[in-house]
Amino acid sequence: MGRIVFGMIATLLLIGMLTFAFNINPVKAGMDGFTPQVTVSPEHPSTEDNVSVTVIFTFYTSPPYVEEFGSLTHVSNTFSTNTTIYVPYPGEIVTDHVSTRVTVYSLGKLSEGSYQFQVYVTQMHYNSTCYLAASAFFNVTLAVNPVGGYSFATEGYSTVEPPTFYLALIAILAVSITAIKRKTSRKTK
Repeated sequence: MGRIVFGMIATLLLIGMLTFAFNINPVKAGMDGFTPQVTVSPEHPSTEDNVSVTVIFTFYTSPPYVEEFGSLTHVSNTFSTNTTIYVPYPGEIVTDHVSTRVTVYSLGKLSEGSYQFQVYVTQMHYNSTCYLAASAFFNVTLAVNPVGGYSFATEGYSTVEPPTFYLALIAILAVSITAIKRKTSRKTK
């Protein structure tokens, strides 16, 4: 009986040392601790832009991890994808480990309107549920294209001469011509 108790105590001490050395901690299995981030690029797209969406999953333990990023589905003005996440069984030992998985979906050039991108998550090995984990709304505006070849600014660069300058110039010319006529008429008399 003493050997069994000694063996159990030695095993527990060994597990404790290994847990401390390799940072292995039993945690509750489930989807707690992460939410995917969805980013639309460019931030304010126009009809001339190639729109892309970045989906980022950050996990603080291992498992869970991304098993598979799903393909893109497009219905009306809604884009969606279904990502499969491996989730540990209840009681499964996981390690504290921060990991990030990123994927980029290219949506191409879109017409003017309001759009939504949805990320669905399917849990693998836990309860196999599928739920909406994150979504992003964005608007595509109409791009303004310049017409024709060269363009010239019509405002801001030209200076407007006040009419005072021209009136003064006409007055000086009138006085000069009158003075010249007087001198020439005096000499001829």
